[in-house]
Amino acid sequence: MSLMRYLFSTPRYGREYNIFKENKNKINKKMSWITLDKTSGTGPAEVRITADINETGEIRQATYKVIKEGTKEEKTFVCRQESVPVVIIPEFDFLVLRYIWDDEDGIDFDTATGFDNTGLPDVDGKLVGWSKQNQTTQERVGDYLIHGGDNMESGNEAALIQMGPLLDGDNYDKLPLEIRCSIYGNWYGGREKGNVTIRFTAYKGGSMEKRGYDFVNIGGEEVYTGDTPTNVSAHGEDNWQDIRTSYSKVGTMIYNKESRDCIVRIGE
Repeated sequence: MSLMRYLFSTPRYGREYNIFKENKNKINKKMSWITLDKTSGTGPAEVRITADINETGEIRQATYKVIKEGTKEEKTFVCRQESVPVVIIPEFDFLVLRYIWDDEDGIDFDTATGFDNTGLPDVDGKLVGWSKQNQTTQERVGDYLIHGGDNMESGNEAALIQMGPLLDGDNYDKLPLEIRCSIYGNWYGGREKGNVTIRFTAYKGGSMEKRGYDFVNIGGEEVYTGDTPTNVSAHGEDNWQDIRTSYSKVGTMIYNKESRDCIVRIGE
């Protein structure tokens, strides 16, 4: 059973090519955890790469080279497989997180979202979400994080991450290459099965407008939407007092400020 597939095009060579590992040893189609559907041929061509499920608990990576016969021109590609489920989101400026659950999963699901490493003192460690009288959370953190409001109905708990505004102006040079944002969850009213689906919707360009408990994009384009299932074990009416230790870690967004895309590591 495979977890993920990569598809890349060989350089548009009109002659023979071969694929080698980084040390230039010739490879077989099946190499331990990763499989290539072809390792040589006449370009241009597409090579499909399939990786087995990663049960090692560690990130694993393989680097290959496509080498053109005759001139020995090279093209390098890297296959990286995370140790947990990940969501890959292409270049975007705004990301909306919506949470969906059934009555059989639990009652009143609460979330908290916050940046970890921007280096901006008014941003790092500040969480948006619900807490009694906003004692441990805020409704918004600058123009960068906004909570949609506390709604106990499935699908109507939402948060907005605004990467475009965060990267604008004087902030850019201060920010690290990889910006991390932590996502937490808790069943306030009671946990049953505990299943939650996170719907990620990303937009490029335009601006965001809050409507009720939700957010809509004005003048831009939707570049990604997808649902990711997870299970949240944390439950309790007092967990808001210490969110980072009492809530479940739902995921971590890792955003590259140069490419403006991200991965979300689910469950950690």
